[in-house]
Amino acid sequence: MLKRTLILALALVLFLPLAVHASTSKNLVKIGGDVLIPRGTIVDRAVAIGGSVTVLGVVRQDVVSVGDDVILKNGALVQGNAISIGGQVDKNPGATVQKDIVIYAVPPIEFGDEQIQSVDQAKTAMILWKETSILAFFVLAIIVASLFTKQVGLSSYTMEKKPLASFLIGLLAVALIPFVLVLFLLTIIGIPLIPVLGLVVVAAFILAYVAAAQLVGKKCLIALRMRNKSMLIEVMLGFVLICIVAMIPVLGGIIKGLLMIAGLGAVAYSAFGTQQRV
Repeated sequence: MLKRTLILALALVLFLPLAVHASTSKNLVKIGGDVLIPRGTIVDRAVAIGGSVTVLGVVRQDVVSVGDDVILKNGALVQGNAISIGGQVDKNPGATVQKDIVIYAVPPIEFGDEQIQSVDQAKTAMILWKETSILAFFVLAIIVASLFTKQVGLSSYTMEKKPLASFLIGLLAVALIPFVLVLFLLTIIGIPLIPVLGLVVVAAFILAYVAAAQLVGKKCLIALRMRNKSMLIEVMLGFVLICIVAMIPVLGGIIKGLLMIAGLGAVAYSAFGTQQRV
């Protein structure tokens, strides 16, 4: 219960700016409540953070629930993926999901009395925070891939087709960020823009990570001769693989860092995945 609560809290904080952008007439996004797609209603995507998603109508792309269930009633049509993180996908026989049904169960963390007494509290808290942060970012990656499919795909494509250019541009961006920050601090006009710079940098790194995960997952599936899988499956697989590689001492951190730099360069080169320059 504690782990799920922490994941939801982190997901809310990270996802709130995206939700403001994505809540349009075609993307139905709700934080802290349930989403209902009535019969006869057509939307592009349906996402609930801390609530369930019930579909009676048509969702052209993905249905995502974080912390609750996806409920597909008779006559419901989901042309993308049905994803539940920390819940279940309840699909009635008369409902249709054209792509994948993905259920990600959040495993509980349990500490016995003896283990609590023998493990330092600070160390235990750090382990819990680290695992929860990874799961929260995993949730965020899925949401970003669901709501910003085009941007993730174009950034990943740029990274694949222009790896050297992406890496060099990413390296330049990493080097320039501190200088731009100092420049803003030294100018009266620039100081109010620092929060904007921070948001842009955070958004760029998030998109870079998701794009890198998608590319890694895609290449892995191709190697396994499993083609034409959805982007969400590629992102989830790539995310897990990057996390596993990152656990390798020294080398894992280097590989993850190189992927992040190349991803950041691809995001910059493609103007946040909005322009195809390859």
